[in-house]
Amino acid sequence: MSGHDRPLKESFLDEMIEGYRDGRDPDSPEPSANRSASYRHGFSNGRDDHAGTPRATAQMLRLMAHKAIKEDVAKACGTATAAARPSPGLPARSSSNG
Repeated sequence: MSGHDRPLKESFLDEMIEGYRDGRDPDSPEPSANRSASYRHGFSNGRDDHAGTPRATAQMLRLMAHKAIKEDVAKACGTATAAARPSPGLPARSSSNG
């Protein structure tokens, strides 16, 4: 990511932390698609930690976190990453974000 994307990256890191905190709360509802990928990743990690059952290795979770932030920054900048583009034969993901 370039230097001008740094504030966006930090913003999505904050969202990931917010999602993690919400995920650790068993009364928090599952996030909908209007939340960022970063928030949803953090939420899933919080749920995993609360349950004591990680869904992947630490290395894989770090890669997933990096990918979520990268996709959120690209979406916020109006660019698409290769991972965010639909594959042939698959429906495009919703562009709503909240």
